[in-house]
Amino acid sequence: DMKPQKESVGDKFSRQYQISIKAEATMEAVFRFLHALQESTLLFGVEKMVLSPKSEEASTLSVNLTVAGVAFS
Repeated sequence: DMKPQKESVGDKFSRQYQISIKAEATMEAVFRFLHALQESTLLFGVEKMVLSPKSEEASTLSVNLTVAGVAFS
């Protein structure tokens, strides 16, 4: 699930956006996503991340991220 978190802010040259992401993934998939975000040429960053096991036996995690990005006009 991915939703804009709040109204974008900025000035006449740029706008900042925040996106809330809720997902279920393995630790490996989370690392791949974070690595791809870091390697991107776009200006994105993780502001908040909460990982919790879906259950005691499962290898799947519940993932909650707040991602911020900047767009220039």
